[in-house]
Amino acid sequence: DSIDADAQLVHDKLLYVSFNVGNLQQSIDYYTQVLNMKVFSQTSSSALVGYSEKECKLQLVASEASVDHASAFGRLAISDVDINPVIEKVKQTGDKIHTPPVELPTEGKATVCVVILSDRDAYEICIVGEEGFNDLSKPVVGADYINWAERIANGSKE
Repeated sequence: DSIDADAQLVHDKLLYVSFNVGNLQQSIDYYTQVLNMKVFSQTSSSALVGYSEKECKLQLVASEASVDHASAFGRLAISDVDINPVIEKVKQTGDKIHTPPVELPTEGKATVCVVILSDRDAYEICIVGEEGFNDLSKPVVGADYINWAERIANGSKE
């Protein structure tokens, strides 16, 4: 018996994340030209962008006014095989690098390379090296269980 590989794929349960944006076309340009995403659908007031049909997307929603984060922020993390081309593209376009590339060691696990960008509406976009990210993202047996008594014993209030 042959197995259809596509039939075996498990699609993300999370379909998309939404960001309000001040200028829809400017945001589309950023995500497609700087971060190499594709536009999957677009209306006059929103666009759905992402890397693959089978992955979670980013919905850009045109706001009536410029985006004011006040004391809050928006942040998105994306893994990439090599973060260096993204950094070069940001430099070429004059967009902002919020935090320059840094290696973050994790005791007993992979070290990840991370750069944090600011998109044109000041959302923080964290680009993480895929190799380390994939190692850190492996399922941990028992991680789906929360030991509330242990959390409280360790000082958690909830």
